[in-house]
Amino acid sequence: NNKNTVNVWPDKVQTISYTSTFDDTQQCMLFYEAKMTNDNNPVDNNEHWNDSNHNDDGLKKASENHTMSQKRPLLVALHTWSSTYKQTANGSQTAYARWCINVNWHFIHPNFRGPNWTYDACGSDAAIQDIHDAISYVKSHCSVDEDRVYGVGVSGGAHMGLLLAGKMPNVWAGLSVWAPIVDLSVWWAQRVNGVRGARRYATHIEKVVGGQPNIDNDFVCSGTTIETENMTRKNKKGIIENEQEEKEKLGEYSKERVMEECRRRSPITHLKNAINIVNIDINAGVHDG
Repeated sequence: NNKNTVNVWPDKVQTISYTSTFDDTQQCMLFYEAKMTNDNNPVDNNEHWNDSNHNDDGLKKASENHTMSQKRPLLVALHTWSSTYKQTANGSQTAYARWCINVNWHFIHPNFRGPNWTYDACGSDAAIQDIHDAISYVKSHCSVDEDRVYGVGVSGGAHMGLLLAGKMPNVWAGLSVWAPIVDLSVWWAQRVNGVRGARRYATHIEKVVGGQPNIDNDFVCSGTTIETENMTRKNKKGIIENEQEEKEKLGEYSKERVMEECRRRSPITHLKNAINIVNIDINAGVHDG
């Protein structure tokens, strides 16, 4: 494949939408459904799918047309810090889909509320729930081997991958993460005086958590989180939290609130839940970070 070919999503990958149970919004993701096979009907991965957009009814109908029932693994690929479900990353993201097509795995590339510079993104409850719902959606429409659900991500995608390991440990057979951010307060401190554009990541974190982390008193997240009723944003169940309105009114949260936002969005807080449950492959180069 030449560069122009690998930098676009394969025709067999479809754009679909599904409902987030967090707030009843429609969320988008890219999707490939593995072919069901049996000994008399081998997979033909040279078949060309031209449909680049698919809705719930169309996907359900396509699934019902399968006469075989062999379950296939699912790969959940996660976009990087500043991107969305459409990211190609010069072919590095599309490579996941091409691999899944080649080996006949299900594949999704969810949006999880887009770039990590808004309150709803960056490891929020909404973003986590969106991924959980995306996986549930594929399981309900396709023949998925639920013991072989895997995740992969780089940088911001690796940050989300480790969060998913800690917050949804029973979903995964394994996750592979590359150059992950594990502690938002520490990464903010590393970036706040950075050069060559690195400062922008500190700005993103400040927008998400409502201010600058109090690194003088609490530089490293302790691995614990404070669970209180008023720390849940309004969702469809009617649980109301007024912090967002206060943030818009005052410009930022209290220092304690900023640090709590950092903690609950940092993988280091939750990874203890994955011990002896999730296989995690963590990778970083000597020049990462």
